[in-house]
This record gives sequence, C-alpha cells and structure tokens, in this order.
Amino acid sequence: MVGDNIMHRRRRCSTLVLLTLAASLVASPAFAGVPPNLQPDVPTIEHYSAEYGVDLDRAREILLNQSRALFLEEPLRQALGAAYAGYYYDNTTHQLVVPVASSSAAITDKARGVAKDADITAVETRNVKYSWAKLQAGQDRIIKKLQDSQRQKFARVGLNAEANASSVQISSGASAENRKAISSYVQAEAGAAVERTVDNATVTPASYCGNPGLPPAGSPYCDRPLRGGVRIDPTQCSAGFIAHNFVYNYVLSAGHCTNSGQGFSWTSRHQSNNTDYPIGPSQGSYVNFRGDAGTILLAGNFWSGIIAGYNVIWGYETDYPIRGVGGRGYDGLYACGSGSATGLYCGTIPAGGSDLTLTYTTGETVGHLFWLQSACVHGGDSGSPVDVANYGVGIEAAGDCAGAGAFYTPLQDALNNYGLSIYTG
Repeated sequence: MVGDNIMHRRRRCSTLVLLTLAASLVASPAFAGVPPNLQPDVPTIEHYSAEYGVDLDRAREILLNQSRALFLEEPLRQALGAAYAGYYYDNTTHQLVVPVASSSAAITDKARGVAKDADITAVETRNVKYSWAKLQAGQDRIIKKLQDSQRQKFARVGLNAEANASSVQISSGASAENRKAISSYVQAEAGAAVERTVDNATVTPASYCGNPGLPPAGSPYCDRPLRGGVRIDPTQCSAGFIAHNFVYNYVLSAGHCTNSGQGFSWTSRHQSNNTDYPIGPSQGSYVNFRGDAGTILLAGNFWSGIIAGYNVIWGYETDYPIRGVGGRGYDGLYACGSGSATGLYCGTIPAGGSDLTLTYTTGETVGHLFWLQSACVHGGDSGSPVDVANYGVGIEAAGDCAGAGAFYTPLQDALNNYGLSIYTG
C-alpha cells in the first residue's frame, strides 16, 4: 500500500557532500518517449488523493498515467501529423483522451498505439473537426485583435483540447462594449469559443512579498547546495532549477524577478550559520509573449562550490532529485511546485488552461503560461520549480491564494530560450 510507506521528512536542509563535477552534467531535452522507472512522488499523491477524494493507491495509479502522458506530445505529433489535435486527461473518468482530426481508423489506431507504447492503461480516442495547428492559428489571430484594440487585459486566450477550440476567458469586469467586441473576435474564428467568465482576466506576479510567512519546514533557506524552492534576496523571489551551458552555471527564476537589470546582485541565506552569501548577478529576463523566465549567474564562491540538481519540497523532502525535463503540460495534468513563501502548492490544469496569453496587473502581456487552477501561491513564490514525478515542468510566474490559482512558464521553453540544460540529481 502506498499509504504504508509515506514518511514526512521534516529535517534540516543539510549540506550534501558533493563535488561540483559530481552533479550530472547532461543535456536535458524533453524525452521523446516515457523515461523508465517513472514514479509519482508522495506529496503529489497525498494532495491529489485529498483534492479528488480517491485513496492513495488509486491516486498513485492515476498520477502514474498522467506522468507518462507528460511525454506524449512529440510522439503523438510524429504519429498523427496534420491530424494531431492535442490531448487531455479526464479527472472524472480517469482516462487519457486523444482527439484526432481525422476519421481514418488507421490514424486513430496510431494514437492508441502511442498510448500503448507509453504503457498508459486507460485511453480513449475521439474524432474532432480541427487540428491543433488550426486552433493555434485561430488563437494567434484573436490575440492580435485583442492587442490591436487594446483589449488584451479583458481576456485570456488559450487552447482547449477537450472542446477542440481556441479558448477565450472574458473578465466579468469587462464593459458590455468590450465583451461584445471580444465575442465578435471569437465568432470570426472557426473552432474558437468563449469558454468561461473569470473574475479578473489579469493576474498578479507572485513576487515582491511584504511578509509571506515561512514554509512548513520552518525556514525559507537551506544549506548548500543551492536548491530550487529556497528564497533568494533581496526582492524575495524563489530559486528555480539549477542550469548550465557547459561553461557557466545559472539559477533559473521568473523573468519579472530577474529584470532588475544586468549586474543586480542576488543572495541566499545559509541556514546553519544564518549568513547571507552572494549568488551572482541577473543575466537574462523576458516577460512577454514567450513567457516569464530569467537567469541569475551562479558565480558566488560559496554557492558555486557545491552544485546539484535538487529541489526542496517544504515539509516533505529537502533533497528532491530532478531526473530531467518533462513536457510542457496539458489539460487535466496535476502538478506541484514548492515556493519559499507558500511551501508546497498543487493544482490541475483546467480545460482551456494550456498555452494561455494574458495580462499581468503590472501591464505586461505574457504568453505560453499554464494554469494550475486549484493551486495557492503567495508573493515570494515566483521563480519556484514546478515538477511531475521528479521531472521539471515549469517555473512559477503568477497567481494568488484568493482563487486565481498559479501560472507557470514551461521549463523547456526557458531552457530553449537561453540555450541551457538543467543539472539532474
């Protein structure tokens, strides 16, 4: 029984006795297939069990299928070609669903074959009208109209594999005139739909907290090595994944955290001696249609002395190893992150919650965000790592604990943008 083996390790974030070269210096592209020995982690199992009302063993089985499905995008694209129409996980029937933009039985069989090769035990296929490429093209046109008319702040635009639609979410605070105009943009696109009304279409970057409190483990800092999930100062964000380009080492975080300018110096506190040590300067930042991600050069002698691919999951695990990079995400996926303000946070990507373009309350229009609708994050969690079964998925960017959920930039997108690979543990 899964429940019989659960242990909460609430211990000090101790120093790992590792040499820099002992960390895995490997390139980390998303897998073309499912990696071996994939297993959901205990915190995610517990949270899914509580949120969906299933026992721990059933939660583990469901999450194992979801974890395997995280690696299916490229295999499905290759197998289905122009008939690829995305995929999603139904958390009511607990099935992976693969829409196919073709009535060909041979194409449908290919979709089932990909799922079978991934050892996914519950899968359904269905025929739909629009391919993913057509939905993306419609999404792009709607976003352009919103931008041209300065109405982007009143709507979020994503993709919904279940509805086979370019998904638009309109703010309940939009005027009748703006709602009518946005609806006309949607009606002009085949395969587009207004999916829901949201209290506020804009979201707040989850940084610059005043007094966030402490994570469940009792402190937002750790000893060496620098782990994803610890607090980085002075602007109170969270460290994300540790990455490299085979020459230099970097800390990934949110772009709105690292955009203070090149040369802006970061520190983190060593838990055992309560001393702040330099990490290094901001190196890169983007907060735009590509997402929200940035880099900090890991140059300080203290933190660069020991490097490893580990995250801290506050209240559970201080040396959580990252095995590689997962897919970007998909509707129905349940994922968790660990930030220096909230600690562990988890949520499900809802229908239409993938590849969202929306506006921050600070004014930036940000694209390619994935929405963990039921997650709760606070100021200070920005930049924290989001993962599934020990594979990196995203970098937390925005959200709150008042119903907005959490939004992340796909890790693979950030790595591709900066030409980096992550350290693995």
